[in-house]
Amino acid sequence: MCSPASLYIRCPGQISFENGFFIPRRTFHPIGDILSFQCSDGYQLLGSSQRYCQPNGQWNGTSPVCDDGVGHCLTLAVPPGAIATGKGNHLGDRISFKCQTNLDLIGSSQRVCMLDGEWSDTQPSCRGMHFKDTLFFQWVILDYLQSHLLSFSPSLGRRLILTKDSFLYVYFLLDASHSVTEPNFSIFKDAVSQIIIRVKNYVGLFVDLSICMLLPLVNIPSTRYQTGQKYYRKLKAPLIEIGYNN
Repeated sequence: MCSPASLYIRCPGQISFENGFFIPRRTFHPIGDILSFQCSDGYQLLGSSQRYCQPNGQWNGTSPVCDDGVGHCLTLAVPPGAIATGKGNHLGDRISFKCQTNLDLIGSSQRVCMLDGEWSDTQPSCRGMHFKDTLFFQWVILDYLQSHLLSFSPSLGRRLILTKDSFLYVYFLLDASHSVTEPNFSIFKDAVSQIIIRVKNYVGLFVDLSICMLLPLVNIPSTRYQTGQKYYRKLKAPLIEIGYNN
């Protein structure tokens, strides 16, 4: 269990849900919390009737909405943490979104009901400052940076810029394949522990440094092939969190 990171990561609460109700009502939800939705009579629930607050600060499933079947477009869902202005689902109707304080809006801030019965642009979401991407998504970003950005500026890959009141998450990917063997895997873990200790001792300005040993196994596709088929390497990832001292 990570500390203090796990205390900071929360899912934004649902602010409004027209023509229906939901429980529980909270401004922010702890990891593991479940939101349940139900529509009033005469309305059909589209989307997830229950949503689970995941360890990365995102709700699983899709934002639900209560639709009456009337209108050019389906009724537009309001994501957790967002406030919608404007009403209607007829041709040309506009809905604008704004996130509550301390949340960033990801996606489109305004959507329009179009001629083809679809809403323009993309569905928005609200994310907190301690939101974390999934490990696989971080791997995709790393692969992109290595193949594009770092090829133009090699020195950029060795530079860390951490501002006051910000946090840096550092992952160490450890190969847990059977071919590695348990003794070698223990050596890897010990090496990572020594790196973390050295960072902690050297960087005196940093506090709130915590270690989250061995997150769940994830499968990351290898660039190599075995017997003509792509195979996957099993990896475990210790995590350290570094924050500035006030």
